[in-house]
Order: sequence, then C-alpha cells, then structure tokens
Amino acid sequence: MRFSSFFVQGLSRKLLMIHLPLTVVAVLAVFAVLEVDYYHKEHARLIETLARVVNVQGVAVESAVWEFDLAHIRDLLEKQTHLPFLQSAIVHGSGGEILASVGDVLKPPQSPDFRMERQLLHQSGSKSRVIGKLVITIHDDGIRQALMGHLKVNGSILLALMLILIVGTLYGVRVVIGRPLEEFRNAIERPMEEQIRSPLKWKRSDELGDVLHAYNGMLEGRHTAEIAMRQREEDLRQAVRQAQEAGADAARFNRLATGREIRMLELKVLVNQLSVQLDRSPPFATPHAKDDAISTGESPPLPCNETECSTLPGTLSPPSKGENPNSSAPPGPRLGEELSLEAILEMADMNPMFDAFCTAVGIPAAIIDLNAKVLAASRWQRACTDFHRTNSVTCARCIESDMDLSRSLQAGEEYALYRCKNGLTDAASPIVVNGRHLANMFVGQFLLEAPDWDFFRTQARDVGFDEEAYLAALSEVPVIDEERLPSILGFLTRFAKLTATMCMERLQAKKSETDMRQGRQAAMNLAEDAERARGELADYQKHLESLVEERTTELRSAEERSRLILDCVGEGIFGTDAGGQVHFINPSALKMLSLTLEEVIGHSLHPLSHHSYPDGSPYPIEACPMWRAFTYGDTSHVDDEYMWRKGGDGFPVEYSALPIRREGAVVGSVVTFKDITERRRTESRLRFTGHVVENAAEAIYWINIDNDRIVYANTAGRHLLGYNQETLVGVHINEIDVELTSERFARLIGEIASGESLTRESRFLARNRQSIDVELTLFLAEFEENSHVVVSAKDITKRHQAEAQIREKMAELEKFTSVAVGRELRMIALKEEINALNIELGREQPYKIVE
Repeated sequence: MRFSSFFVQGLSRKLLMIHLPLTVVAVLAVFAVLEVDYYHKEHARLIETLARVVNVQGVAVESAVWEFDLAHIRDLLEKQTHLPFLQSAIVHGSGGEILASVGDVLKPPQSPDFRMERQLLHQSGSKSRVIGKLVITIHDDGIRQALMGHLKVNGSILLALMLILIVGTLYGVRVVIGRPLEEFRNAIERPMEEQIRSPLKWKRSDELGDVLHAYNGMLEGRHTAEIAMRQREEDLRQAVRQAQEAGADAARFNRLATGREIRMLELKVLVNQLSVQLDRSPPFATPHAKDDAISTGESPPLPCNETECSTLPGTLSPPSKGENPNSSAPPGPRLGEELSLEAILEMADMNPMFDAFCTAVGIPAAIIDLNAKVLAASRWQRACTDFHRTNSVTCARCIESDMDLSRSLQAGEEYALYRCKNGLTDAASPIVVNGRHLANMFVGQFLLEAPDWDFFRTQARDVGFDEEAYLAALSEVPVIDEERLPSILGFLTRFAKLTATMCMERLQAKKSETDMRQGRQAAMNLAEDAERARGELADYQKHLESLVEERTTELRSAEERSRLILDCVGEGIFGTDAGGQVHFINPSALKMLSLTLEEVIGHSLHPLSHHSYPDGSPYPIEACPMWRAFTYGDTSHVDDEYMWRKGGDGFPVEYSALPIRREGAVVGSVVTFKDITERRRTESRLRFTGHVVENAAEAIYWINIDNDRIVYANTAGRHLLGYNQETLVGVHINEIDVELTSERFARLIGEIASGESLTRESRFLARNRQSIDVELTLFLAEFEENSHVVVSAKDITKRHQAEAQIREKMAELEKFTSVAVGRELRMIALKEEINALNIELGREQPYKIVE
C-alpha cells in the first residue's frame, strides 16, 4: 500500500483530527504522571533509607564518640559508602569540630530533604547530654543523572509507541472506515438493476453493516414496489383493452340488431301498404320505433334468453339459482387456505366403504386427522369398543398408543406398525395431498400372531374385566400376516389420496370458473382502485408529514422544558454513559465544581471532582457508588462524602446515584448532588445548642400541653428531682408540683400564650419525697406543629434559708438598737443635768450637747 493512501478525506479525516490529538495528549499525560510518580517514589525511598541508616548507625556512633574512638568512627562511616548517591557522612564533636568524615564534605546539597542530621546523646543516670551530631547528605547530581537516564529510556519507548499508534490509527481508519466507505460509494453508484442482482455484502456485524443492510433492504423494497406498480399498470392496461374489446363487440352487436330491427320495420310498412292496395286492413300497427331509433341512435330492446345473453361478448353470466351474487367463491376450501381432509372429502360416503372393507378383509379401518379427530371409520373390534375404551386405565393406554403412532408417522416413515399398550396391534400410513400431510390412515386392531392368553387374563384381572367375555371378544380379533399389511395400507391410502385429489381438482375447477367470472369486474375496478390508491398515498404522505412536524415540535418543546428545568434547579445533576463519561451536566453542578462544560463533557468526573476522601486520602474508583451505578446498576444515597472543586478545596455533599436501564441493560447513570456545607453548620449549631441545654446549670423541662406530661429534662433537671431520663419522661407535672393541678397549669398556659414569659415560685417534690423550693420561669415554645411549655427551674431552698437567717439577725439588731438608743438618751439627759448644775455654780458647761 502506498503511503499516500494513508491520507484520507471527509469523515475519516475528521475522526483522525479528533482522535489523534486526544490520544497523544492522553499518552503524554500518562507518561508525565508516571515519571512524576517515579520521582516521588525514588525521593521517598532515598529519604527513608537515609533516615533508617542515621537511626541505626547513630547508636554505634554515639558509643564510639563517647569513647573517643576515632578509628572506630571512621570505620562506621566507611561502611555507609555503599549507599546510593552518597555525597558525605560527617561526625561532629560537641564543639562543632569534625571528628571523622567520608565523601565530599565541601559541596552543600541543593535540597534540604537530602541532608539528615542526628544529635548524638550520652545517657548519664537520669540526664542526657549532647556529645556531637551525625550528618549524612545525598548527592543531587547523581539523582538527577539517574532520573534523566530513566526519562531517556522511557521517552524513547514512548516515542516508538506513539509512532506505532499514529501509523496504526491511520491504517485502521483507512481499513475500518475509508475503504468500506469507498466500496459503499462505488456500490451505490452502480445501476439499480446491478445493485439488486449483486448487493454489496458486509461480513462484520457493526454500524456500517447495519447501514448496508438497511440500504439493501431499501433497494429491495423499492424494487418490489416498482415491480408491483408495473404489474398493476399492466393489469390496468389489460383491463382497459378488455373493456375496449367488450365495448366494440357490444357496439357491433347493437349495430347488427338495429339494422335487423329497421329492416323488419320496413317490411311491416311494405306489408301494410300492399294490404291497403288490396283493400284490406293493415295487419301491423303503424310503427314509430324506427323514427325513435334513428333519432336517438339506439336500437330497440330485443328479447333474448339467458343462454344467448350469457354467450354475448362482454357480458357476465347471471348467478345460478341459490348462489349468492356477492360471494366470491363456492363453499369449501379456497386455494392458498389451510386445507383439511374433512373439507375436501365426503366423509359420510367413506364410512360404508370402510364397513365393506372390514367385512371383506376382517380388519377395521379409520381416517384420523392430525388433531386426533376421527373423520371416517368402520366398526371397531369388540375388544376395544366393549372393554378397552370403556375402562379409564385401558382407555388412557389407547390414547397414548395413538399419539405414539402419530408421532412416528410425523417423523417421515412410509407406514408405522405399533403394538398398543393393551396388547393389540395397530398400523398407520400418512395421507399426503399436494405435499401436505393432512391425516393418517389407521388399520386395526389385529394380531400378528396367536394371542398370549396369559397376558390378557392378567390384564383382565388387573383392570376388572369379565375374564370370559373379554377373552371371547379377543378371539374375534383377526391374526394378520405382517407381510400383507403394506398392501392393505397402500390400497387404503392410495384410495384416500385419489379421492382427495379428485375433490381438489373439482374445487380448483370451481375456483377457476369463479375467478374467470370475477376477472372482468376486477379489471374494471382496477383502474379506479389505482387512482384511488394514488390519492390515498398522497393524503397519507401529507398526514405523515404533518404528524412528523407535530412530533418534532413536541420533542423540541419537551427538550426545551427539560433544559430549562435542568438549568433552573439548584441541585447539581449530571448523566453518564455506560463507560462513565459525562454526556450532560447542568449549570448548578458546573458552578459548584468550578468547572466548564468543555472540561466535563466526554470525561469521567471521578478524577476531576471525586478523587479523594474528606481526609484527603485517595478514593479508589471501584469503591465509588457513582461508578457502581453505571457499572453494576446499583442505586445509592450518600451523605458523608466530599466533592472537590477545580481549585482543590472540597465541600461536603449529599448525592444519589441511579442507573439508567434500557431493555434491562445498564446504559448509563444519573447523579444528583447538593452542597450541604450550610446544613452541616446548622447541624453543628444544633448539636452545640443541645449540648448547652443538656449541660445547663439550671434545670430545664419540656412539658407537652396536650397531656401535661414531661417529655424532656436536662441533666440538672433530672439531678434536681432524683430521676433518670427513662423514669422522668412521661411523669405528670402534678406529681412533682402538687400545687400545680391541670386546671391551674391550663391557666398558666393561657397567661403565656401571647409569647411572654412568666416567673413564679413553687415547691417541687423530689423522688425521695423531699420538698424543694424553686423559682420557675415558664414560656410557650412552638416548633413543627408541636407546642411545649419550657420550664426553667432554679433551686431557691438555700436562698429561703438565708432569707430566714437574715430576718432573725434583723430582729436581733432591732432589739440591740433599741437598747443602745435608750442608753444614749440617758447619757444625754445626765450631761444636760450636769451642765445645768455647773451653770448654777457659775461654771462653764463641761459638755456640748448637739441637737
């Protein structure tokens, strides 16, 4: 094949322009991923090896440094030179001085990952001290050289594979698409007759084969339609010719009849004239038919009998007496219909013949059709009619034997001989008319040898026959030599065939006569039918075009509605084919995933947005419910996974993955998902709120307003009353607050129904029957059609005790105050009295009294 043949045009070129770039990009991407993965694995392996060496050798180096055995330190470092890409190994003392080293110690590594340090410690009692450090570095250049060598080898292999892939793709497109299309184009350019004689064959079962099969079917249908149309046109022309010939014959007959009638009228006129000349009255009335005939151009009616009329050209024979004029065929089977021997033979005439045959030969005979219906038969043996057919057991054996014998005939045997399960023998031969197996000729029952009396006696006892009468009936059964059976069966079978054939010929003759009588009328109707058919086809075509247009409009409207629904829905929706490639996705999904339509369509969404677990670990595609939906047909609903945006940040989602089935097979899947980040936050806040309520310092109770019973109590509430959660839920409020009856609680609900809270003091009764003074705050909470009274209770027993103590102290203080004030007043009075005495004595007042 010349290299220029690889360059293709049209559809193949378009396929190559799409396939080759995608394939090359995919191969390069896989190569890049593999090389990056190889680099990271080698990097991790080197770091792991380095860390293991440092940790393992560190202990030995610590011991050698503590003992200051430099030679041993040097030996330990020399043992590490076998490490790949080793640059240097250095042991520093506690002051930073180099105690020993191997390798290139002057060149620093370019990457900090390739340098490993370990402090050398000496354990002394419970303390440890730093005595130095061990530093090992890896040579960067060696790693890069190894990586470049690996890249060169793999790159060469990749280049060869890509060349093979490109050449193979070009050749495959040429062979699989280009050459078949060229053959198909050359085939359809041939003349129509040649295409029909030798249609293009296609051995492979693929889409092109389906197209060729459909094209060949279209050609065959078109050819058949053209043949049928030409045949109908030929029939129409033939009918027109026959109608023209019949019209010509009728016109010729009419002309002859008209001339004859005119001649007779002329003779009558001449006779009348001669009679007048002889003074006689005219024997004929004055005729006017001549003038009428001449003026109208028609002949007067002529008498004719049925025989004459039936022989005139172009006329139809009248229906015979008793015949339905509208019927198209005489009674009986028609050619092409399913034939039955009962329909073509006079079975009533066959029974006497079979009786005579039985009397002459001594063997009963019968004709039985393929449905086990007896069409004609002679008398049977008395052993069968009086015994075998009257007992349920032996009758079942008879029927089973008949069916076995019929099956052996259907296998194509000329005749079959069968010993029935009751001990007698039957023989049968098929009756075939015109290549059709219509019925079977049976002869029997008889015996081929002397009867086995012991067998028949045992059978009589088993089924309950009268043994003597049964054996007497068996003695009447004839014994026939087996060599005579073919001639007997052959005579009966050939007789039935001959009779059936004669009947068939008679039916065919009647059918031919009827067809001839109907042919002329059918020919006249053919032209009208053809014209009517053309009109109906045109109307039908217009109707189909209108239906197609309406259906197309409906489909477009439905598609537009579906698109609008998908565009407007807030949830993300995308569908995949059976291979997992996305073939549709709505804008909400693209927005949540920060992707474009071009990045998604035709690609799997798992590596784009579902590649990792919430903790960042890889998510195998085999464990993904979305993958299982289009692979195994599983239905899933998940609410604990993450999807990832293009930028790398993930968000929690809830999604459902459902398979799409067509005729029981999974052809794809549809996935709906939504961002539940806000729901997670709300759930977290609800959990926090529940935690706060449960662990609040004050006792909190929820009371159902329908039955006044506690439905929830937090930890403080349960602890306050001495209950646990199970025993407290369902307790009536009156059991813990004896003063709060149902009527009083209803009034409290009415007070807080407006939304305001109510604070009051009360006394609770704990489980141990101890009274607890509480301060209650009540408000009405309504949520999801449920109404509860929320009660916040604070234990104020100690507060009441403190208030009582304060009141006692205040009483004591008042008593003390009253005593102290009286004493002060007494002292003031004494001071005033002393001042008055001093005034009387002419002295100064010693006390100053403040008012």
